[in-house]
Amino acid sequence: MASSEAETAARNGESGIDAFELRQPTLKDGAALAKLILDCPPLDPNSSYCYLMLCEYFGQTCVLAEKAGVLRGAVTGYVVPQRPNVFFVWQVAVHPESQGLGLGKSMLQFLWDRAASGGATELQTTVSPSNEASLALFKSFAASNGSGFEKSEFIRSSLFEAEEHEDEDLISIKSRSN
Repeated sequence: MASSEAETAARNGESGIDAFELRQPTLKDGAALAKLILDCPPLDPNSSYCYLMLCEYFGQTCVLAEKAGVLRGAVTGYVVPQRPNVFFVWQVAVHPESQGLGLGKSMLQFLWDRAASGGATELQTTVSPSNEASLALFKSFAASNGSGFEKSEFIRSSLFEAEEHEDEDLISIKSRSN
């Protein structure tokens, strides 16, 4: 059985996180991003076209993590047009073989630092109640940034109509200065 990158790093006494290159996506990354999302349940997959557009038009607010030229993680997000101080994180994906290294948190920090330098004072995202790993990631991120963490009801499952989908709670993390 193949071991994960986290297990290999632990055996070698390494953190493993330094082996990843974080970079802004480009149009040519769209198909690989779509495949990564498919490899990372419970994330909701979207069309390849959607990821191509994210990479092309929202590259400044997204980050990819590569190891040896292979895409292993991504965070997609955008600045909310009606509230330019809010940075919304749409999806956080870490390939199962790269989980446990802190890659998700590193990518979030990378994007938050960029967003905060542009005037963002609040990070928002949505998380389904059963997605405990995602909830833990955002709680840990808030704690390490000395920020407040708030969870509130947002999108109820009934709004998804014909599609079976869990509720999505709104997570708000405000910067220290707020």
